[in-house]
Amino acid sequence: MLPASEETLDHYIAHRHELHRDLVDALERRDREAALQLIREHNTSLQPEEPATER
Repeated sequence: MLPASEETLDHYIAHRHELHRDLVDALERRDREAALQLIREHNTSLQPEEPATER
């Protein structure tokens, strides 16, 4: 996953690190709803603007 063009790489990395940390914490707490929400955010945040082209 690549950062959005208006986001700095440092900010992108920090955000992804925080997201992963929060997901691990939710899994440790066995908080299903929080984990699922974080997984959705992980899978949908910062999507590329154009779909990948087939090679």
